[in-house]
Amino acid sequence: MRMRSGMRVRLRRRVEAEDGFTLAELVVAMMILGIVLPVFYGVLSSVQQSAARQDYMSRANDQARLAVQELDREIRSGNVLYDPANEAPANFTLRIYTQTNATTRIPTFGNPGYVCALWTIDDQNQLIKNMWPPLKPGEATGWRVIAEGVVNRALPTPVTAFALDADPNKGLRTVGIKLVVNPDPSNPWARTIQIETSSTGRNTSYGFPQDVCNGTPS
Repeated sequence: MRMRSGMRVRLRRRVEAEDGFTLAELVVAMMILGIVLPVFYGVLSSVQQSAARQDYMSRANDQARLAVQELDREIRSGNVLYDPANEAPANFTLRIYTQTNATTRIPTFGNPGYVCALWTIDDQNQLIKNMWPPLKPGEATGWRVIAEGVVNRALPTPVTAFALDADPNKGLRTVGIKLVVNPDPSNPWARTIQIETSSTGRNTSYGFPQDVCNGTPS
């Protein structure tokens, strides 16, 4: 009985000692939280925005890089380059007669696999591509999306995407390429990037007919 009474006394003293927080202590704690939490959320929001910007910039870089690589391959093997200023829409469309990857295209287009290729930036901010056999635009493969978020046409001051260098010393064989890419222009976190380069096609003095890629693919 004495042992039980002693335990009761000790428990009672422990409970009585745990008085909790005073009102003043609670007010101070709440004030500290009121200062710390906005700072914490501000830092977190800044980190999230930075990560989102990096993601959008990476996407834009990838889109533009892959598009320019494909354009460069086709142009360098181009036997006939058409002036983008004469296309529709002017300066946003590129048409060439090319033999790049000719052997792999034989099953689709027949020997020797030379094709007409056309790129254009549509009103959906897409760089799209179509191909067809020489003089047969009715047999085009259909449009394929090469890159999305290409905003050259959508900018307040449109930026020319394709231009044939008029320097006679370059033989009208060099195409200037300028792609302005933003994967989500309506998002304030998205970054707009611009890639500018030029590619030179083959010498076009080998007797290739200039009308080989005339016509409009369906």
